Amino acid sequence: MGQDDTTRGRAANKRPAGHVEQPVEYAFMSTDDWLDFHCELHDVVQELGIRVERIEPGVLRLKTGASLPLLALVEQCNVRPRDDWPGLMDRYLDRIADLLGPIPSGAPSTIELRVRLIPSTPIDEGMLAGLGAQPVADGIAAVLSVDSRQGPRTVAPDEIERLGWDLDTAWDAAWSQTSMLVEPDEIDVVDIGGVDVIHVFGRSEYTASLVPHLDLVLGPMDDAGALIGLPCDHTVLVHPIEGTSSRRAIGTMVPIIRRLHGDGPGSLSPQLYWWRGGELTWIPTVFGGPTNEVYLPYGLGDILAA
Repeated sequence: MGQDDTTRGRAANKRPAGHVEQPVEYAFMSTDDWLDFHCELHDVVQELGIRVERIEPGVLRLKTGASLPLLALVEQCNVRPRDDWPGLMDRYLDRIADLLGPIPSGAPSTIELRVRLIPSTPIDEGMLAGLGAQPVADGIAAVLSVDSRQGPRTVAPDEIERLGWDLDTAWDAAWSQTSMLVEPDEIDVVDIGGVDVIHVFGRSEYTASLVPHLDLVLGPMDDAGALIGLPCDHTVLVHPIEGTSSRRAIGTMVPIIRRLHGDGPGSLSPQLYWWRGGELTWIPTVFGGPTNEVYLPYGLGDILAA
């Protein structure tokens, strides 16, 4: 018996009694693999201690009220060897556990709401949709959050609905309270290779969430905006654009952002962004080779050359 057959035999022995319905959107996976997926899913959920109300075909119903579709995870498992499934599930579900935090002891108040920035990758799309995440920039999303003793806890739309809150009003309150109540612990200007970079640091996991309101933190910005790095949720790197000298800033900031992102903790994005009027635009960068290749988004090249 080969390795695949052995793995299949173990999974089959763990299968729960009864039939696990296979919704039509999951028909790309074979029936045997579908059953094995759910067996493995139950084991990983139990090992991680995820607060699950129940596991339905292709969906996790969490005790917080959130419903998280598993389509992206199923798609990943479908094209990977069976032995890789536990690792894929562990990573995916561990992120859910980290974002949702502990079971709340009581209902939060709207004045406790904050906005937390988190990484966003293609495999996380289903999970982030279930958590009500909103896109901020390429590779970055925002979720509603409140603090607990163990750290930030994401508040999903299902919980907002149960509390009787209007979702749009909750987001407006969270952004407003984040901009007013979250303050950096340090703001320093650092000379890096002849380029001034402002280092904004805070112990709060919401420090990076100040980026849309950066002009309130650092003062009015020029219309050209700034080059921004968000390597971690505690750190923001800022270089106000000042013409051709800012080209050097790009070459200086790119490797620093990538290194800080790799070091963590709270890694957010290894990318460089263009901040303008509170909006972030990704500056595509190809890493590797003798130099990093940077592709300036429309409009930024003209500003840097002016």
